Amino acid sequence: MDSDIMNMMMQQIEKLPEFYPQSVAARHRRERISERIRILQRLVPGGTKMDTASMLDEAIHYVKFLKKQVQTLEQQAVDTSGGGMTAAVSGGGGVIMKGCGAMGTHQMVGNAQILR
Repeated sequence: MDSDIMNMMMQQIEKLPEFYPQSVAARHRRERISERIRILQRLVPGGTKMDTASMLDEAIHYVKFLKKQVQTLEQQAVDTSGGGMTAAVSGGGGVIMKGCGAMGTHQMVGNAQILR
């Protein structure tokens, strides 16, 4: 009889989700995803003040803006070395580029970013 009780207890323990390697792996995956979301929220302007879906949308817009910023600055470097300037230049000599996202307009002037 003790053997039957012990077998039944072992079967119950084996059914607990935390003992399944897949459940443990899934929990670790969710924890990693949550941590990456928190990091992304801190990197995206205003990201900590919005829900996850909105923050991901804003992150997409922000990354696209940054890619355009890099392209513009690279083109400015090429144009500067070739003698012509095609990038917009402010009075202080900084490059101005605008991009719109859910949180408003991102504007880069020189090395400082301004959010509007």
